[in-house]
Amino acid sequence: MGTERSADAIDVVRAFFAAMTESGARGAEPYLADDIVFTNVSLPTARGKRSVLRALSALDRSPVRFSMQEKAIAATADTVLIERTDEVAVGRLRIRFWVWGHFEVSDGRITVWRDYFDWYDVARGVVVALVEPMTTRIRLRSRR
Repeated sequence: MGTERSADAIDVVRAFFAAMTESGARGAEPYLADDIVFTNVSLPTARGKRSVLRALSALDRSPVRFSMQEKAIAATADTVLIERTDEVAVGRLRIRFWVWGHFEVSDGRITVWRDYFDWYDVARGVVVALVEPMTTRIRLRSRR
């Protein structure tokens, strides 16, 4: 029974990220419990579905897009741990950074979402996103 619950919890977390990638905060809403607690460690904690959706609302504004690449995922009963690379794209600017997430799932809904990330890695992602297009143009010019 524990293995089945673990697989279900993983499915919920994966479906949550797929929906958030596809439809932003609106897509994420069905996967959130009414009393969810969302913490991006080092930032203020959001408590309750409405507060979490407000925090995610930037994903609903064009030209902002979110996507995630799963690196590793594991679960024990209703707790899911996921290592991933998140990408926040604003127009053609793509900022990628490492995130480790802890999720608790109950009755098919996420009750706890705690993300850990490194501000240095986020800053590096911004620098790479800004410099990468310039280096691509320089390489293309040098091939002429």
